[in-house]
Amino acid sequence: MMVTKGIEIRLYPTKGQATMFNKNIGAARVAFNACIRTKEELFRDYGISFNPRHQCMKDFYPWMTECDSRAILTAVRNAETAYKNWFRNLKNGDKKGHPKYKKKSARGSYTNTNMPKDPNKLFRKGGVFIPKCGVVKFKAHQDLSKIKNIRHLTIKRTSSGKYFCSICCDYELEQMEKTGAVVGLDLGIKDAAITSDGQKFENKKFLKRGEKWIKRLQKSVSRKRKGSKNRDKARTRLAIAYEKLGNKRKDYLQKMTTSLVMDYDVICIEDLNVGGMLKNHHLAKSIADVSFYEIRRQLEYKCRWYGKELVTISRWSPTSKTCNHCGLVMDNFNLGIREWVCPECGTHHDRDINAAKNILDEGMRMMFNDRTGDVRIYACGEESSRSFTFSSSLKQELCASSADEVEYGI
Repeated sequence: MMVTKGIEIRLYPTKGQATMFNKNIGAARVAFNACIRTKEELFRDYGISFNPRHQCMKDFYPWMTECDSRAILTAVRNAETAYKNWFRNLKNGDKKGHPKYKKKSARGSYTNTNMPKDPNKLFRKGGVFIPKCGVVKFKAHQDLSKIKNIRHLTIKRTSSGKYFCSICCDYELEQMEKTGAVVGLDLGIKDAAITSDGQKFENKKFLKRGEKWIKRLQKSVSRKRKGSKNRDKARTRLAIAYEKLGNKRKDYLQKMTTSLVMDYDVICIEDLNVGGMLKNHHLAKSIADVSFYEIRRQLEYKCRWYGKELVTISRWSPTSKTCNHCGLVMDNFNLGIREWVCPECGTHHDRDINAAKNILDEGMRMMFNDRTGDVRIYACGEESSRSFTFSSSLKQELCASSADEVEYGI
């Protein structure tokens, strides 16, 4: 299956190539800021809307003649797109989203959209060809032979001084085998994810574990004189610490979501209001550390890539306080209750596993909305006309409900 995805590779430029990268990043930043400033001044003084052209940038900034012209062109287009998005938001009654100036900081990026489509022209002489920089050494952890068509590439500089190249391309993926299994997934803080069959993915608490060391590095930066080399060295050490923390979290989430997509054909989750949950200042840091939104985002695109289905149920469903055996909804149910016994049927419940089972039941009710055997899929929360047939027996059965009479083909 051919999908459009980004392949990120680590670049190892020479001193001259790194200098050219920095020039292109600076040119893109200056061009973007110049477009925003010009539009604001013309509208304030003359009441007109004007879109600057990238050809004019080199007249105002002669040093840009040494830089990649595509980086400047893309920056100008990005500024125009930012204003279009803002105007669209204003029409919808949302005043937020005004384009902001880009700061001159340790990190930055620029994009080149005029790249050769053939991967053999991009990867040559043991390196990757970057316009204005030549062939740059790199290291990749993915199979580059599956790249079929190059769309554009983005050069990024991190706060720790590393350079990466993100290649947007058409990539050939191998389809995963169908397992015929379905699962309900409950996201939490004690455990990052809990499945309806009792599997629990540990919450590694990366931020909490590294918080003590990060505080020491932040204190070290604050005690250095501004503009000094020692302050810059301390800032780099802090950036490396944050980078390691982010890499650990990213690696763990990628492995977790990939294993779920490999093991199950249908995954049912809740449509959580993460923004509202973060307003609880007692739990905001823990919720952000677990990365609820990132887990759902990865599940969405991986299910789309590998032909699996992601079903989202309403956030208002009382999944945690409903007995999965008899359907009783508990009253006075708070976060401190981790295990409970149903007063109606006497069933002992683990809070998270019971919620995952209820999420699975609700997801199945959304899919099996009639008794004809046809399945109506709500992929990523929206109804799809595509039907889904289970060729093998399901590993999870619906509990006692009105859907018990549905034929599953077992």
